[in-house]
Amino acid sequence: MYVTITYSTGPQWLPNTPLLEQSRHALRALASHRTFLARLMDNGKLILGGPYTDGTGGMALLEVKDKDEAEKILAEDPAIASGVFIGEFHQFVKEFSRSKC
Repeated sequence: MYVTITYSTGPQWLPNTPLLEQSRHALRALASHRTFLARLMDNGKLILGGPYTDGTGGMALLEVKDKDEAEKILAEDPAIASGVFIGEFHQFVKEFSRSKC
């Protein structure tokens, strides 16, 4: 099953503040978020992901067993758990693809 995770800024994100000027709390959570996503990539769960260029959040495309696994990934993401990001997932049906993901 494929899911998209949409990330948007959460209550611990300082509005109208560039990434590098966020609080230490937010910067630590973001560093942990990147490590968490890298581990998902290494485990074959994360297909692709990254931030939006306008700074409003980001997205990830994952392959998971079921809805429970997607919910667990959201709950364990350090940026979401810390309130820096808000995340939601939606099941995704692959109809078109240039690669074999």
